[in-house]
Parts: sequence; C-alpha cells; structure tokens
Amino acid sequence: TNNCPNDINSNNISIDIHRPFLELGLDSLMAIQLKNQICKNLNIDLPIAKLFESSIFQISEIIYEQLIANNLLETK
Repeated sequence: TNNCPNDINSNNISIDIHRPFLELGLDSLMAIQLKNQICKNLNIDLPIAKLFESSIFQISEIIYEQLIANNLLETK
C-alpha cells in the first residue's frame, strides 16, 4: 500500500533532501507519525528530536547506520 499523502503522491514536486524537516513544514503530529512508521517498518527507535533538527539526508544516514549496527543490512 502507498502511504504517501495525496498532495505529495499526485504532484510532480522536487524536495531538497538537505533542507531541515522543519523548513519542509514538519509539525509535531507529522514527526510522531514519521517516527512511528520508521520504528514499525525498520525496527529503529529514532529520537523525535532528531527529526526536528535534521534533514531527510541526515535521517537517512542515521537509519543506515542503525540498520548496519543491528545487522539488518549487509555491507559490501
């Protein structure tokens, strides 16, 4: 199933992955939902504060490092 909001899913938009989540419009409810989805789908406990101080790129690096640390992702 697709979990993208309709406004993102149906439009051809560009997002700067180095821009902080707050500048992209992240609010506390969205942060909680994103944190819960990351935890549920990847089994990673991401501190909510990280979402408010980081960009998409930075969060992806944190997730990658945790997947490696938890032996959930193979490295070459």
